[in-house]
Amino acid sequence: MKIIIGPAAEGEFYFDRPYLEELFWKKLKETRNISIAAPRRVGKSSFMLHLLNNEVEGYLCTYVITESINESNEFFKKIYKTLIGLLNKGGKFKQFFDDLFKRLEIKKISLTEIEFGKNEIDYYEEILLLCKEVKLNEDKIILMIDEFSQTLENIITDQSREAARNFLHQCRELRNNLDVKSKVSFVYTGSIGLENLVLSIDEPRSITDLGHFNIPPLSKEEANNLIIQIIDGDPIQFNEAETAYFLGKLNWLLPYFIQVMMSEMEGICKEKGQDSISIEIIDLAFIKALENRSYFEHWLVRLQHIF
Repeated sequence: MKIIIGPAAEGEFYFDRPYLEELFWKKLKETRNISIAAPRRVGKSSFMLHLLNNEVEGYLCTYVITESINESNEFFKKIYKTLIGLLNKGGKFKQFFDDLFKRLEIKKISLTEIEFGKNEIDYYEEILLLCKEVKLNEDKIILMIDEFSQTLENIITDQSREAARNFLHQCRELRNNLDVKSKVSFVYTGSIGLENLVLSIDEPRSITDLGHFNIPPLSKEEANNLIIQIIDGDPIQFNEAETAYFLGKLNWLLPYFIQVMMSEMEGICKEKGQDSISIEIIDLAFIKALENRSYFEHWLVRLQHIF
């Protein structure tokens, strides 16, 4: 079977829903900046990586994860380095980068890393300068920031609510700066609801300019098609009646949960020497999956911590 459980699903493991991409680009054109908030394992990271690997003409997509960051300048540093790495590809903007190397004493620059020699850099201001000086053609950068809400929660916990408020307003000012908004759109995601965090520090106005995009669970038809994609010629049979029973028992049709359960059912079939998935095997797979705390513990801990 074609199963992936740990990392984000990419390539042949990704279950494509073209209408989601269509809705995403429509929403982005309407609002310029988007927040994607959904529980863990809904498929946010997989969706963004799919967009990254299937760019639409006129857009340059780039992806960054900020889960461990707990300070605003470090956040803007990571954003700045991501933008520099993207714009440095292909040797464009030579004069700008020549000047930049001297001013910030850059020791090394590649597609994945930049080493600065100068200390005490205000990376928020550097982003503003970058967007002012660099002239793109018709392309617009789509900066997809994964686990942004976790970054905000880190700042609240490790610094203060006031520091978090200032950070949110900096982000809003950045999005609405004339030089920035003509070149960059921001897509924020997180398994902790951004809206709830913002409300907890009484700053709802800081995200009122963001559009909201939802990644829903699979429909029953999509879930059936994902199961067919997972089986992919495997000799183990999963008949229509048993599939319907499985999906009814699962109820919340997330790709991750389907992958987890298919993996458990495959293991039981091989252990018992059976070539078809029965209702008995489905029931046993649910018991075994719920005993494996690694599937669900991380999300539970995060919920307990936040709430």
